[in-house]
Amino acid sequence: MSFIAAVCYVWRQTLLHYERLFRAKFDILKQLEKLGLYTVYAAEGVRLDELREKKTVPRAGATETLPTPPAGAGAARPRGSRASSKVKRGYRWG
Repeated sequence: MSFIAAVCYVWRQTLLHYERLFRAKFDILKQLEKLGLYTVYAAEGVRLDELREKKTVPRAGATETLPTPPAGAGAARPRGSRASSKVKRGYRWG
């Protein structure tokens, strides 16, 4: 019985660890999108709306182009602007 309890404890701790890990990763991705450096969520929202309207889901490997995000969602920032330097701090680029 104690073996089962130990397995359940380890399982729960593993799930909690990955929950925190993914929450941190998605928080960073959302911050990047707000800065206009990463627009996957905006493009995903547009694509999901298109699929809801069609009521069909394309099969895997379909060769469709990705939709462009809404205006302003991925506004390009000049190189060296404050927004891009804040994001780069603490990361290795290239």
